[in-house]
Amino acid sequence: MATKRPVEPTITLERTGGLLPDGIYQLVIKKSEVKTVEAAPYFALRMNEVSGKGNTIFKNLSLSPNARFIVEAFLDACGFPPNGPPLKAPQLVGKKLWAEVGNKCYKGKSSNEIIRFLTAEEAFAAREEIEDY
Repeated sequence: MATKRPVEPTITLERTGGLLPDGIYQLVIKKSEVKTVEAAPYFALRMNEVSGKGNTIFKNLSLSPNARFIVEAFLDACGFPPNGPPLKAPQLVGKKLWAEVGNKCYKGKSSNEIIRFLTAEEAFAAREEIEDY
């Protein structure tokens, strides 16, 4: 009977984690929950790039009236209609959206951050501008 040779372990070179380079990405919401602080409640979001590459991106979406313009950009990026019943945090899980992602350093630790939310049309136009550059 032939002896089986052990298979030599290998390491693939593909990166599945780490920081995403600055750019336009489609993200998927993995977790959404309501947090309450004295100033105003907010939705605490955890997102990943749709292919699963890159670290988790965290975004606190303030429900303060002063931050409504950011909430509206988020709703547009998610493709929600301009009217309808109010949304609850768990309804956002699995929703896909477009955003401009950048990098920041806070207390010596680097992480990705959302610079701005984009509609699909804005995302495609921005990607074309980058490719044409």
